[in-house]
Amino acid sequence: MKRSVTEQSRRWIGSRPLCYSGAMLCLIVGAVMLCPVIGTAANQTVEQAAADIAKRHNAAKITDEMTASSTAEARGKQIVFKNVLRVQKDLSKQKLDEFKSVLQEEIVPKTCMANADNVAFMNMGLYYTFVYFNTYGQKLAEITVDRAAYDKWKALR
Repeated sequence: MKRSVTEQSRRWIGSRPLCYSGAMLCLIVGAVMLCPVIGTAANQTVEQAAADIAKRHNAAKITDEMTASSTAEARGKQIVFKNVLRVQKDLSKQKLDEFKSVLQEEIVPKTCMANADNVAFMNMGLYYTFVYFNTYGQKLAEITVDRAAYDKWKALR
């Protein structure tokens, strides 16, 4: 029997699950759903939409017991979400690989579902990068979700 992503994450670092705190789930779905469907009537470019998403995300100041900070930055058509988590330092490559795998299982489908009708994402090049660090500065994972990731996800469904 396959364990859920949440169950997998709970065994990650002892009693402190590294994966999904409430703030992180909000980041994944809430942030990507902020993007409007861009049309000519709106006169908004993809870059402007990306900047707006980052601005709204940063205004929300999303933190919880696991998430020390979460910020977003628009870089052209890319939105980079930088998340700093309260987890132990010097995690092994095996733990980091496992964390990234669990994150991908959660982030990619949620981001793809949230953007299935988003013209900016589907046709105009908007994409998301989720980067995770611990409070000691160690990079835990980086996941990019773009149209190619959407097409791959859709093909596997």
